[in-house]
Formats: sequence, structure tokens, C-alpha cells
Amino acid sequence: AIAVYREFIRRFPAVTRAGLGLGNVYLQTRRYPEAIAAYRKLLTEPGADTADLQGRLGYAHTQLGQLEQAANAYGALVAAKPDSLQARFQLGQLYEELERPAAARSEYERILALDPTQTAVGRRLGRLLFLLGRPQEAKAQLERTIARAPDAVDARLLLATQYIVEHRAAAAMDQV
Repeated sequence: AIAVYREFIRRFPAVTRAGLGLGNVYLQTRRYPEAIAAYRKLLTEPGADTADLQGRLGYAHTQLGQLEQAANAYGALVAAKPDSLQARFQLGQLYEELERPAAARSEYERILALDPTQTAVGRRLGRLLFLLGRPQEAKAQLERTIARAPDAVDARLLLATQYIVEHRAAAAMDQV
């Protein structure tokens, strides 16, 4: 497939779909540096779907462990599509890995403002708030998450752990 796309691009350099196809083949075959090069080239093309390309770049950089570049790509995607929950979630996770908890918190809060039913995000935000030394906010967030998704076991465990720290065994048992 790679040879076919390369030949097509050589013959018809203005056809960006072939370049996208080539980048996708590289991505699917885990040839991330080549996928990144293909997508970067497409970013300069008139009419390119830059938001989509930034998402693909973010994924490829993440796979290579290039977290700063991945965060930049997902940040560009969020700037282009501010209501993209998936892009914001990816960006929040990257910020956590890059030890930027305030930025991660901001992304998770924005997701929940857009869609409060995102219980996985609610759990992550609750955990992050505990790590930031904000147990009251964390408890409130986890309680909201559990109210929306009573079977959110990990949220219940986090909340129960906090209740144990507070010497509230009965409240902790209610979470089990």
C-alpha cells in the first residue's frame, strides 16, 4: 500500500487525500516518524483539515513518547474544535503525564462543563484534586460522579479511602 500511495503522490502531488492515506498507512503500521512527516507536510496544503491532522499528529507523538509534541498537537486540535471532548481528554491525560496538574484540571473541568455525564472524566478529576491537596473539592466531585454513575467502583474506592483518612468508617462502608 505504501508503494502505491508514494507513486500516486509522485504523479499527482496536488492530491492531498493520497498523502493522508499514506500517513494513515504509516500510522497503522506503527511507522510513526514517517506518519508524522506525512501529516506535517499535509498541514501546509491549502484546504487541509488541520484539526484532523493535529489529532493524528498527537496520537503519533504519544506513541513515540514525545509527550510535549503530542500536547502541542492536541492543544492545536482543541483550539480548532473547542467542543471536542476526546481531544480535551487526551490533552488532560498528557498534561497529567507532563506533571501539569492545573492544566489537566482545566481540561477535565471543561469536559464536564460541556457534558457532565462523562463519569470517567469525573473520576479522573476527583483523583487529580486529591493529588492537588484539595480533598473537599475531590470529595464533592466524586460524589457528583457517583450520583450520575452509582456503579463507578473506582470513584467509590477513592471516596471511601478519603472517608477512612477522615476517620469516617461508616461513610467509607457506604461506598463499598
